[in-house]
Amino acid sequence: MTLSMHHKVDLQRTDYFGVLYLILPVIFFFGFYTTPAIAVPSVVFLMYCISRLKLAISSNPSSHALLGLNAVISAAVLINSGAAGPLYVNGDWYKHYAIFNELARHSAIAEQGFTLRYYIGAYIVPSFAEKAFGFSNGIFLATWLFLGLFIFLNQLSALIKSPRLKYGAPFIFLLFSGADIIGYYLTGFERGNINHLEWWAGWVEYSSPITSMFWAPQSTIPAWIAVAFLIRRPTIEQKLFVSPLILMSCLLWSPFAAIGIAPYLMLTLVHAGFKTADIKVVHLTGVALLSALVGYYLTFDVQGIPKHWVWNNPCLVKTPGEPCFTVSGYVIFLLLEVIPVAVLALSSSLSRGPITTISITILALLPLTQLGLYNDLAMNASKPALAALIMGMILSLQSQSKIRKSACAVVMALGIATPASESFRAFTHVRHITSDGDISSFVQQFPDFAKQYVTTRKIWFLRPE
Repeated sequence: MTLSMHHKVDLQRTDYFGVLYLILPVIFFFGFYTTPAIAVPSVVFLMYCISRLKLAISSNPSSHALLGLNAVISAAVLINSGAAGPLYVNGDWYKHYAIFNELARHSAIAEQGFTLRYYIGAYIVPSFAEKAFGFSNGIFLATWLFLGLFIFLNQLSALIKSPRLKYGAPFIFLLFSGADIIGYYLTGFERGNINHLEWWAGWVEYSSPITSMFWAPQSTIPAWIAVAFLIRRPTIEQKLFVSPLILMSCLLWSPFAAIGIAPYLMLTLVHAGFKTADIKVVHLTGVALLSALVGYYLTFDVQGIPKHWVWNNPCLVKTPGEPCFTVSGYVIFLLLEVIPVAVLALSSSLSRGPITTISITILALLPLTQLGLYNDLAMNASKPALAALIMGMILSLQSQSKIRKSACAVVMALGIATPASESFRAFTHVRHITSDGDISSFVQQFPDFAKQYVTTRKIWFLRPE
C-alpha cells in the first residue's frame, strides 16, 4: 500500500497522544531555538507529520474509573518523588530545576559565554508555560511529567485484555525491581547515604521504574511511551511512519533512551521488510535530517565525557568500598536484575517474541559499556528494555497459570525493598533542594559534570539570545 501525501495514519488514542507528547518539544526546539533558515522548514515538516496522524475511534475505550485510577497513580508518583509538593526531592533535581529555569528565564539556549547542550525535551514545553504565567515553583514541570506518566499508564492498560489486570498493571509495573536487596546483602555497597540500593554492584546499576521516575523522568517517560507503542504491534504503515518520528523525538528527550530504543526500530523495519516504497521518501529524509541536527547539537564538544569498555575501567568512580567489575560479578548482576523477569516474559506466548529477545540481549550487553561519570548509558539505555520485559511479565499474567502468578509474586517480593526505600525517603529526609537554581551555579558547584551540560563554543544553527 503506497501512502499518498493526503493519506492518514490511524493511531489508537493512547498512542496518538503519546506521539504528540514526544514530538511537541521538538517543534518548540526548532521553532524557538534555531535560526530562521532551520526553524521554518523544520516546523513546517513536523506540522505536516502531525497532520498525517489520525485519531482512530476505539471500539473499547478506557473506562472513566480506569482513567481516574491512572491519574491518581501518576499524581501520587510525582508528589512522592518531591517534584510536585513539599516532600524530599533527590539530588538530581538540582539539575532538573537548573535546566528548566535556564529555559524559562532566557529566550535562547546560546547565551553570552556558554551554550546549554543537553537533552532538554522534558523541560521545553513547561518552561514556555512558566514564561507565559510567571510562576516559578516548578509546578508546570511537574504537571508536564504527570501528563507523560498518565499517557504511558493508559498505554499499558490498553495492552491488557483482562479487566482485573488492567487495574493491577500500573501497580505491578511501578513496584517492580530487580533483587537489589540480595545484591546489597552480597556486597554491602550503596552509593551515597540515602539507601540507594540499586548501586549494590558498584560499577553498574539498572533502575527500578519508581527510581527512574524519581531520579530521571526526562529519560524514563519517552522510553516507556516508545516501547509501549511498539509492544502494541503496530501495522506496517504505523511502523514506517511513526517509529522514525518517535526515535527522532526521543533523541531530544534523552539520547541514551534513544540508543536503547533504536534496536526496536530496526526490528520494526525488518518486520516491514524495509518497504520504503510504502511511504514517501520525503518523510524518511526529513526525519533523518532533523535527527542529524539534534544529534549534532547533543554531541557537540563532548570530548571530555568519560567513556570506556568495562574491562578497561573495572572500578567506575573508585569510591571507598566500591565493588569493581568481575566476570562473576557480571553473572550475579544478570541473575538478580534481568533473568527472573526475562524468564517470566518468555514463559507465555502472550509475551514471548522478538521484542523480548532484543530486550534481554540489550540488558546483557549494556553492562560491558561505560559512558558518563556514573555510566549514564547503562542506566538510561536500559530503561526501554527493562520496561519491555516488565510489560511482558504483566502480559503473561493474563494466562491461568498459577505457577506463573506465584513466580511473579516471588519476583515482586524480592524487589519490593527498592521502590519502598525510594518512596519512604520522601518522609524520612528533609527537602534541601529549592526550585530556583540555574545552570551557571550548577556547573560551578559540580564542575566535573560541566561537559555533560554546557559548552563554551557556538553551535552554528542555534539562534543567539
